[in-house]
Amino acid sequence: MSTTLKDPGSVFNKNIALYILDGEEYYIKKLALEEIRKQVLGANKDPFSYQEITPANWEDGKTFETHLCQASLFSRRMVVVSYFSEFSGKIKGEILDVLSSSGWITGNNETIAVIISHGRIDLSGGAAWTKNYRKLTSSKTAAHFMAYALDARDIEKWIEKFFGEKDKNISQSVCSMLISSTDGTLDSIKKEAEKLSLFVGEKDQIELSDVNECVGDFRIISVFDFCDAALFCNKTAARIYLSRIVEESASGWEVMLISRLWWSYKRNLSIKGKLSSGADEYAVSNTFNAPYKKKREIISNVKKLSSKAFKKQLQLLFELEYKIKGAAPSALFKRNYFEQFISSLPRVLID
Repeated sequence: MSTTLKDPGSVFNKNIALYILDGEEYYIKKLALEEIRKQVLGANKDPFSYQEITPANWEDGKTFETHLCQASLFSRRMVVVSYFSEFSGKIKGEILDVLSSSGWITGNNETIAVIISHGRIDLSGGAAWTKNYRKLTSSKTAAHFMAYALDARDIEKWIEKFFGEKDKNISQSVCSMLISSTDGTLDSIKKEAEKLSLFVGEKDQIELSDVNECVGDFRIISVFDFCDAALFCNKTAARIYLSRIVEESASGWEVMLISRLWWSYKRNLSIKGKLSSGADEYAVSNTFNAPYKKKREIISNVKKLSSKAFKKQLQLLFELEYKIKGAAPSALFKRNYFEQFISSLPRVLID
């Protein structure tokens, strides 16, 4: 039976011999692994008591079984299979064949095994090993946990708590900028937040300029980042994205940006229409392409857009397109027109 992993501190169960830590959010899984290790090994630092198996040091199924069945001079042992999703299908099958047999459990009840993946384990395609995987997840001696990706607001709360514990404040717009400068996982956000905390020193307020200077670009800023920031009224982030796009793009960036703004506007309008007609969010999320976490963020923001906001955006888009395509302005004027567009966009208000 699968359990959603929300509180890593409650993951341990003395009756469990195998823990499977699955899901997108690796940082939460790491905390769960640390909790299991603390409960199983306590203060025991003997290297023999903890063994990690990765694709880099894998030998064969027989050796793996030997690791599991070895007795410990220090009572309990842990054998952790890390980066499970990175193993080949053949080796996944060997690992699961050993774990599915009862020998390693009945032969040595003092060994605890953990499977932890870096991302979510892909069970599509019907590979042979998936049958044993599903069998193990329903076993009474195994616990299967899913660490789902957090939505944008939960991540913001985590960031606020992180800086709050360091007596520092951070606004929602700065949180959004920090998140967009990473891959959006807690693991990467924590690393950047720690770096940011050191960067600002004694300052008690985290500013957008701090994020921009310290975190830098984890990835290339997409024009869609600009479009979403602008149309969802995150004006400060939109200006920063615009600056990066202008500085990093060759000629013609303004026509591309207009095109993407129209595309994003029509996507948002379509989503709003479907939601207003009673369609559930999951069904709506399947009507457009984006990473899962990004889909949830887009839908959440579209729900906040009023019909008046859509009408005003439409008017401003027509005006911006006319200025860009009709007047053939210099690069400086083009950028200024986009700046004016951002400033004129209405606040996000629910009808």
